[in-house]
Amino acid sequence: MKNKMRFAIALTLVFQNAAALGQASGLNDRLNDGVFSPETTKHVQFTKTSLPRLSPLSEIIDSNNQLPVSRKAPAKITLRGLDAGLRGQDRGGGNAVGDELFDFVEAGTLVEVENLAIAPKLNAVLAQLKQVSPQFSLSLAKAIKNSRWVFDKLPLSSTGCLNESLSGAKKTVVACQNQIEIRVFEPWFLNPKVSDRSKVGLIFHEAVRRIGYTDPFVTQVTRDIFDLSENRVSSSEFLKTINSYAGWGVGRFMSRAESCEVLDSMRDSVNDDYKSGHFTLSRLSLCQDAALLDHMDEITSLSYGTDNTRDQRRAAAQKIVNDLSVEYGCVSQLRD
Repeated sequence: MKNKMRFAIALTLVFQNAAALGQASGLNDRLNDGVFSPETTKHVQFTKTSLPRLSPLSEIIDSNNQLPVSRKAPAKITLRGLDAGLRGQDRGGGNAVGDELFDFVEAGTLVEVENLAIAPKLNAVLAQLKQVSPQFSLSLAKAIKNSRWVFDKLPLSSTGCLNESLSGAKKTVVACQNQIEIRVFEPWFLNPKVSDRSKVGLIFHEAVRRIGYTDPFVTQVTRDIFDLSENRVSSSEFLKTINSYAGWGVGRFMSRAESCEVLDSMRDSVNDDYKSGHFTLSRLSLCQDAALLDHMDEITSLSYGTDNTRDQRRAAAQKIVNDLSVEYGCVSQLRD
């Protein structure tokens, strides 16, 4: 009887506090609106002044230091946002190699690609690409430089890294990547029988995938890069080919002429808008280069600055466009 009374008192306190909380925050109305239904992950933030006093946990725990819960199986309550944050993946798990945890076996040598012996040949191809599409070349260069390259002595066995192809040729995985790193099979890469062309091609193959291309387009785009650098296709044919895959996870890449035209418009916009006292770049809304768009935003934000004079802000905007002109291989310069 005493336990039942304690349970009744505790339950009353819980519902009283819940009711007070609902009145103070409008929680009851939000519950009725379905905001906290199991299909949502929305949350409500409360200020300190809106919260009523809640009874301490010690006031609703029985003498045995147990919460007075029913002995029946409790109903499962799931807040998907919280649940997803606490539970593990539905796949994957711990692995071992012999008596050693695989986490400690899977190791390799972190490599800076620019320090490899093939770096000059890699840069030569990037320079040729830059003459056709600075946007495409700079995207690949960024992917190569910013990726974590790991050379591994262990074979790469992931079947997910076999290239999609109609060819029946037997293939061996010599590189594979995930969101964290690009892993290269070191014995293959250091084998003197493997040509520098294939090694450079491997770096580009992984970089092409890194910027968003998927199979089977990765293989084709890598082949296109070498067809261009070895003068087997024209610049216009190359652009047409790489942009024929636009929409398959990759946007359209602008030609060098288009990029330089955008930079000329940026230059004119800085000069014109300086005369009117602010920077706007709305005329450049058709630009499809994310890097240039970011710099446009940077220039536009200068008009809201108060730390420097207007002349200083204009000089800063001019420098941004000048630096981009050099980076993109465009000769346009800001005019006074």
